[in-house]
Amino acid sequence: MPGQYTLEVSSPGLERALRTPEHFIGAVGTLVSIKTKPGVEGDRRFKGTITAADEQSATFAVQGGDPAAPRTVAIGDIERARTIFEWGPAPKPGTGSKPGAPAKTSSSAKKKAAKS
Repeated sequence: MPGQYTLEVSSPGLERALRTPEHFIGAVGTLVSIKTKPGVEGDRRFKGTITAADEQSATFAVQGGDPAAPRTVAIGDIERARTIFEWGPAPKPGTGSKPGAPAKTSSSAKKKAAKS
C-alpha cells in the first residue's frame, strides 16, 4: 500500500449510557447516575448501584439513602442513565511491579512464611 496514512485512535470513554433493559440487566452491580422523567415520584436525579433489573424496571441502592429501602424505577420513566467510573486509590510508591521483576512480598508475609 504505497502512500502516507494517518491513523486516528479514539475511545468512547469509560462511562456508558444505559438505554435498553438489556443495558440495565448487564450493568447489575454497577454504580450509575440516573435522571428520571418529570413527574416520577422521588428525587429526579440520584446516584446508586443497580441491584436488580428486568425488562420492565431497575432497582437501585441509592447513595446516601436508606440501605434497607432500595428504589425501583420503571425503565420507561428513566430519562437518562450513565455508568460512573470510579478511580481506585493510587498505588503506594515502590509497590508497583516492573516487567520481568518478581512480585514483592510484604514483611508480614515473609514472617509468616518463615514460621511455616
